[in-house]
Amino acid sequence: MIPSFPSLLSLIGVGLPLLLIVLLQRFGSRNKYTRLTNAPVAGKYWRWEPDFITRYRFVLNGWAVVHKGWSKYGNSVFTILRPDSNVTVIPQRYVRELQNLGDDVLHPIEALSQDVMGDYTGMNILVGSHLSFNVIRNKLTPNLGDMIPIMEDEMRYAMTQEMPPCRGEWKEIDLNNIMTRVISRMTSRTWVGNPLCRNDDWHSTNLSTTEQIFHTALALRVVPSSLQPFLHCLLPSRMKLRRGLEQIHSYLIPIILQRQRSLQCDERPPESPHDVLQWMIDLADQEQNKPQNLATRYVFAVIGSLFTVSSGLVDCLYDLTENPEMTRVLRIEAQSVTSGDSEWKKGTAKKLEMLDSFMKESQRVNAPSPLSFKRIAQRTITLSDGLVLPKGAYICVVNSPHIQVDDGTDPTVFDGLRYYKKTLAQASSSRYQYSSTDASHISFGHGRYACPGRFVASVELKMVLVHMLLNYDLKFTEGKRSRPKNLQFLELGFQDPSVRVLIQERGQSN
Repeated sequence: MIPSFPSLLSLIGVGLPLLLIVLLQRFGSRNKYTRLTNAPVAGKYWRWEPDFITRYRFVLNGWAVVHKGWSKYGNSVFTILRPDSNVTVIPQRYVRELQNLGDDVLHPIEALSQDVMGDYTGMNILVGSHLSFNVIRNKLTPNLGDMIPIMEDEMRYAMTQEMPPCRGEWKEIDLNNIMTRVISRMTSRTWVGNPLCRNDDWHSTNLSTTEQIFHTALALRVVPSSLQPFLHCLLPSRMKLRRGLEQIHSYLIPIILQRQRSLQCDERPPESPHDVLQWMIDLADQEQNKPQNLATRYVFAVIGSLFTVSSGLVDCLYDLTENPEMTRVLRIEAQSVTSGDSEWKKGTAKKLEMLDSFMKESQRVNAPSPLSFKRIAQRTITLSDGLVLPKGAYICVVNSPHIQVDDGTDPTVFDGLRYYKKTLAQASSSRYQYSSTDASHISFGHGRYACPGRFVASVELKMVLVHMLLNYDLKFTEGKRSRPKNLQFLELGFQDPSVRVLIQERGQSN
């Protein structure tokens, strides 16, 4: 779904022979970001292997390259050569020293923009501005308690719209597509409000545009940076992306103009819009407050929320389907908690301690990337032990399931109650929560620029998972018992869009 995977070869080829790309990479490319001179390169099969071979090995074997590099050089700095850029991987121990540095020293959004090819997709609009980050951190998260009833209402509506009738029979479904649309509806309700959040064309445009952003980014990331300015205009996905953005603007700009006029005329009604778009209007400076600017910011700010939550949700549902005993335990907890709360409140989510642990374990095992804490050095930095990170270096840290298990247990075993047991043993109510971060648990980043939407994501996930636990049974097709493996491309992980599962609505007696 986001992104759809099957047509990657046609996307990245854009009609040019791969041989031409390789030759240009070998003889004429310029690769972005400064390399550390003495840092070893991960992924080389032999010492004198040309860099261009190592770079293209990363395309289909990126995860293996990262983990082999971490196994061999984990306590020291090493380099990863991507087709589009050079990446410096630093040991985990430096996270605490770097976590609170501002973006005038280490810039996280510039790294994100590079990974999504912001110069060509438009995501570079977020570089140099904290508007979206501040709105989520300072407005959406503090107002989460007020938003929860709205989120629950939209979740229930979304389920009626997206889930097929399946009482008394097993029905084959595209779980990935359905859950992505459910999360899209919930996100739109809190981000832009009614009536747009109930517009089916709006959702279809949103999802297809998001898909084209990823298609464009992935296509450009497998060619050297020197070729990207010439190739981006040939990509069909880039053309579809432009049309999608125009359609989204046609929905958002009239709403933005109407809300701005109300503010200028001091006509804001007592029941003024209570959503992310309104908060963006309220906090934007003069340049950011231009309707087209705001609409574009909205698109790229919402992508992270949509992709993070929907992919995490599908991973959790796959893991539940693979672990029927865990499903039984979490179903009992969900029944106990929701029977005491007639409707969702902020405290409802906190009571679901075992479900929270399960979500964190699923995230640990199914990390969206083996790399996290990504930053671009804005100036040369000398660390406390003398390590020098040069200006222009792209740095990151390995995000490995093994790093996140430090209690002597087997990190290869899925234990849905791992963090619940840690909480009980250490009498800690927050350290091991799904939304908590530390130097070892960095899927949401860590420090000053940790993902500000992780608290909202936690509530959204719990709402949908509880609904699924109480109302549906799932099983894999054709008697399969193991969850489908996620696909890997570059350093990214995606659910396989070809996977189908069987679903049946639970009866009242279950």
